Order: sequence, then structure tokens, then C-alpha cells
Amino acid sequence: MRPRLTTSIFEEEGSLCFQVDVNGICVARREDNHMINGTKLLNVAQMTRGRRDGILKAEKQKAVVKIGPMHLKGVWIPFERALALANQEQITERLYPLFVHQIDSLLYHPANAARPVPLPGAYPEEQRMSPLQVQSPLQAHAQPHMSPPAQAQPPHGNAQTQQADDDRRPRL
Repeated sequence: MRPRLTTSIFEEEGSLCFQVDVNGICVARREDNHMINGTKLLNVAQMTRGRRDGILKAEKQKAVVKIGPMHLKGVWIPFERALALANQEQITERLYPLFVHQIDSLLYHPANAARPVPLPGAYPEEQRMSPLQVQSPLQAHAQPHMSPPAQAQPPHGNAQTQQADDDRRPRL
């Protein structure tokens, strides 16, 4: 079973956070700048505290959060670095859907309510994942740099994409 995506408000920072719980560890991603809690991310990899802290100390771009709820405290790192570390530690799949580019399109929203939700296994993996622009860990690992997610884009960019999605959906 894949992790479920939830949200919370990071009141101290004034940002919505997307969260995935993996084995009792809540890994969060900010909506405003897409930074990911690197401390919790590396905890999922079950590395020692010393190794984790050494990796995060060496990060050039980071934000240290010491106030707020426990699951939001830690060292926050950019999306690209979090993805690289997840690939390096082979935990990218376990963190799905944390690295989906348009992660907000996975949430229930009245604008999304008219679209039927596909049943798990309804499509082959590559067809189901391509509209969300998700890369497998192997594909992402092969590419040394992945651009950060685009902000404020609709889940489906054009009518052709929407039509292609409609053609793949099972009829109810």
C-alpha cells in the first residue's frame, strides 16, 4: 500500500505543507517553495543520526526550523537536493507522491470533483503516472538535475491532455 497524501498548515512559516507518512515518519513538503524536510526524509532511510546530520550540515542551501510541530522541525532542503538524496538512499518510491511535480492536483478540490478517480491498477504504471509528470527513481537518478515543480499551473495543461486522460479512464 502506498502512503497517503495529507496536508497541514505550517502556521509559524505561513505555508501549506503536503505530508507523506512512511513507517510512522512524517515527511513534509512546503507548497510555497517546495522545500522538503531533509531531517525526516533521511530518517526514512534509517541512517544514523551522525551520518544524517553530517549530510545536512554540508548542504549549501537549507533552512533550519526549530519551532512548530515536531514533524515540521528539522533541516529543510530544496526539492532537487531532496530528490537526489532520496534516489541515492533508494527511498524515492517509498515517499510517493512527495516528488510529484503538481502534487496539489492529487488533492480533492471541487474543481477536481467531476473527474472520476481511477481504481488502483486500472492502467499500466507508465500511463497512469505520465499525466502527473512523475519519474521512477531509475529515470530520476539517470538525470543529474531535475527542475523544481512549476507553480500555479492547472493539473492538465491543454484540451489534448484532458482528452487523452478521458480516453484512458475506465467507463463506469
